[in-house]
Amino acid sequence: MRVWASLSFIIFVTLTSLACSDSNKQPVIDAVASVDSRPTDAARDAAVDAPLDAAIDARLTTLGPVDCGGSRTCPGQSTCTATAPGGVCNGCGSDNDCPSRTACGQFGACVRDCTTDADCSAGKRCNGSGQCTIRTCSNQNACPAPYVCAGTLCQRPPCGPGNTCPGSMTCAAGLCIEPL
Repeated sequence: MRVWASLSFIIFVTLTSLACSDSNKQPVIDAVASVDSRPTDAARDAAVDAPLDAAIDARLTTLGPVDCGGSRTCPGQSTCTATAPGGVCNGCGSDNDCPSRTACGQFGACVRDCTTDADCSAGKRCNGSGQCTIRTCSNQNACPAPYVCAGTLCQRPPCGPGNTCPGSMTCAAGLCIEPL
């Protein structure tokens, strides 16, 4: 049985070698890659990835309003919670302690009025009271890119190796901050 299997394999290899050569017993050589008109794997990948990359970049350029973080600080006595998407100024005593277009809320945090989620930073949502609040998240309910889930709330992503950040975000104090 083994002899028959070995003989079959030798016949297969011989026939394959003959089929892959021309009548002068010279092996057929593949065409040079530059002559081949088919796109390379890299070109195909780039063509497929380009629309996806553009869509991700578009989302990253529409991250919404930024209240604090990086070089933008909170006015008055309030301080910035920089981990929150768009930042949140906390500890306000009046609207004077809040960035423009925000007001001092009942819990001492500056809040932004909204009618839809689009009025808020991408990591926040418009709640039933018409104010932007940080989005909740879980393993089944991810944060919108580029934000990350920390516990149960979305937050700014940490800076990557070499202080890199997604899209137009910049690294400040270990966090990726939205453009102002």
